[in-house]
Amino acid sequence: MGDPILEALSELIPVAVRRGELRRDGRWLRWVEAGEGRPPVVVVGGLGEPGSLAWAGVLSAVAARTRIIAYDRAGLGASDATPDQTLEDQVADQQAHHLDRHRARNQRGTAGGDKQTPSS
Repeated sequence: MGDPILEALSELIPVAVRRGELRRDGRWLRWVEAGEGRPPVVVVGGLGEPGSLAWAGVLSAVAARTRIIAYDRAGLGASDATPDQTLEDQVADQQAHHLDRHRARNQRGTAGGDKQTPSS
């Protein structure tokens, strides 16, 4: 089974989109990214939006200049839901995502979109 979000984005925009994911507390947090360069631009969908798909209209424009990361918060897009998640839990998720990407960049010299699965 393929990744329906990546498939949809590949039909909607003319740039290559990569999947990233992080295992946290027994669930998957996912994002898509495109482009290269610094500083990266991180976008997060709001309430009622379809996660990373909400950014299809700007991904290629931003990716032409720098790296863009469209993060799916827990329960949105391709990220697993957590019914009892608090705002503090969501902030911790975003911090874990940021720290994981920073650690990966330091270990490999680039964050490049490889799947990240840190040990807990």
